[in-house]
Amino acid sequence: MDIRERNEKKRKLAKLLKYITDNYSDYDKRYIYILKALVKAKELGYTCGFRCDEKEIQWPVIVIDLEGFGQVSWHMPPSGIEYDNSTQQDCRDRCLKFFLEHKGEEKKRKYDK
Repeated sequence: MDIRERNEKKRKLAKLLKYITDNYSDYDKRYIYILKALVKAKELGYTCGFRCDEKEIQWPVIVIDLEGFGQVSWHMPPSGIEYDNSTQQDCRDRCLKFFLEHKGEEKKRKYDK
């Protein structure tokens, strides 16, 4: 990625971080912005991901190292979804089935060839 693209991604990440602070008490909005910020940070090659808080193991933590500024992290809500023992193949199959069901008519022609 060239410097212009990289700077644009940084601007977008900065905007998402501002949205997170602006919506700190609106958890539904905040969680969406946090997940988007994680994606943007990953695109930038920042060290980021999930970690486990040993004191609150049921609450996963998203962490982003903002190069030169330090780490930011947030506890995310537990999903409440009980694991169904699905395999990696089950997951791939379910993703493909969902895609085929929802890709839209105009895109079917492109992907069905």
